[in-house]
Amino acid sequence: VYPAWFNMGLIQESQGKFTEASASYRKAAQLEPKNATPLVQLAIVLVRMKKYPEARVEAQKAVAIDAKSPNAHYALAGAFAGTNNGPEAIKEFKLACELNPKNGQYRFSLGYSYASQNKVDEAINEFKESIRLSPKFAQSWMYLGILQQKKLDYNAALQSYKKVSELNPKDAAAHYNAGICYQLMGVNMNNAKGLQLVQSAISEYNQALALAPKYTPAKLNVARLYFKTGAYLDAAKLFRSVLAETPNNPQLQADTAVSEM
Repeated sequence: VYPAWFNMGLIQESQGKFTEASASYRKAAQLEPKNATPLVQLAIVLVRMKKYPEARVEAQKAVAIDAKSPNAHYALAGAFAGTNNGPEAIKEFKLACELNPKNGQYRFSLGYSYASQNKVDEAINEFKESIRLSPKFAQSWMYLGILQQKKLDYNAALQSYKKVSELNPKDAAAHYNAGICYQLMGVNMNNAKGLQLVQSAISEYNQALALAPKYTPAKLNVARLYFKTGAYLDAAKLFRSVLAETPNNPQLQADTAVSEM
């Protein structure tokens, strides 16, 4: 009977029926009270439902049954992370990584928790380890790029964003972030190199807009770069587009007016 309830929970979870899945996992846990696995899955589903205190209780039960279960510690870490308890989340993610050192997802989650605590170097190390273990995990590349950008290592960040685009060609954010890098690299250069960087930024923003036409930050950034490079009509067109979406923005009204002079 236990396998039927547990497998039903897995199917319901895969279909996004989290309430039903949680009920199935609870039934499975009742049938095999010394088995940590249904409690782990129950905790994971509760995290996905944002019921973090309940998830913590179920994950702690799983850890009590099997302290060497990496999944139990991972589920408990997720519950702590959901309540912004960064130190405890990091502690449990580290335990999960120690128990299963070849899991790239665990490393990514540990890196994300470090990043949420502003421990940038530790986060970068974990994202790199996640990539070593799971080279095609685009999220690790994305967050690695974001932190490299934060450390002003723009060339490294650009390589990370390029990898995201290769792995997920429809990711507009990767092009947007690459545009920011090029823009920041060229912002204070009044020479041919600076202009080349600005053009690269414009290209990346436009690629982001091709994937997500309503990506307002990309519209604004490329509009301002068009204005900077003397493409006033193109700038005005984009400013007008954003102004239609947010008509009561004084700064945007001013930018639009100046571009149309």
